[in-house]
Amino acid sequence: MKSPLFFVFSLILILSSCAKEQDTSSASSSEASGSSQGFSQTIENVNDKGSAIAEAIKEVERALKQASKSNDAMKNVQLSISDDYMLVYENSANGKERVELDIRQLDKAKVRLVDEGEGNGFPGFAFGTFDGANSIKYSLNGERKEINEFKLVFQNREAVGRVIPIFIQSMSIAQGEYDQYYNE
Repeated sequence: MKSPLFFVFSLILILSSCAKEQDTSSASSSEASGSSQGFSQTIENVNDKGSAIAEAIKEVERALKQASKSNDAMKNVQLSISDDYMLVYENSANGKERVELDIRQLDKAKVRLVDEGEGNGFPGFAFGTFDGANSIKYSLNGERKEINEFKLVFQNREAVGRVIPIFIQSMSIAQGEYDQYYNE
């Protein structure tokens, strides 16, 4: 099995080369994303786990905001993560929807793609929790319940393919898989 360091550097290299290809292929595509700078180039301190994950989540949030322009089920979408790895997703299209979870409780072995039929015309992905535990706090207009799956939908399959590796890498970093590479 290849070392985790090789995986991290490969992912950064791939994302960097994709960003460079995008910059040279079309100016309009960089304007649509709001930045000509690639994801891997925006992380200022790669030795800080919190900063790396926060920057990754910003990239996922940008893709969600892009999707909200064409998806009526998404409005004022926000995705953020705290220093203690609590991820918060908010959406105000159908009332006040809020999902709170510890990203370390998501199981990479329980990832699945969401097709357009399930996503109301939009593709996405979903992660289950370890052991199917209902540890994700979901609320809609103040009515609360705990669920065992976190689902996000995006504008198209290209966006899903672009952000799912970023999301998985964030989970891996938060879950301590690469702790030997961080100075904390």
